[in-house]
Amino acid sequence: YLQTPSGTQVFSTAKNLIILYCDDRDNRLALLQSFGAACYQVSAKAGRINLYSALRKLGELGVHDVWLEVGGRLLQSFLSNRLCHRFLLYVAPKMLGSTALSLPVKAQYTFPTVKHVEVFCLGEDTIIEWLF
Repeated sequence: YLQTPSGTQVFSTAKNLIILYCDDRDNRLALLQSFGAACYQVSAKAGRINLYSALRKLGELGVHDVWLEVGGRLLQSFLSNRLCHRFLLYVAPKMLGSTALSLPVKAQYTFPTVKHVEVFCLGEDTIIEWLF
């Protein structure tokens, strides 16, 4: 469902913002649209967005490249369903504190085979790139 906070910076910095959702249970659709987001409903699978349906919709909209800023659950879903061909991990020199969440990786999933790994720096950040 539509959890994107209305105060998030992406509403003021993104040139084009597409939000895909499967349920507007909190009645936030009109609010997000008022900030300029193009919102599209896609099908659900197990109570969450069906990733195949979401990618199909993006393709219909003419989107060819998708940049995801994700948490552990969505990352795991993309990797275990082999829907990701390139993965960038940004390592920033920041202390997150005791409330930070770790990246959950469950052993029962088989992830794609990594074909290439590269490490480089961008400012203070270290970036690790995997190609699948």
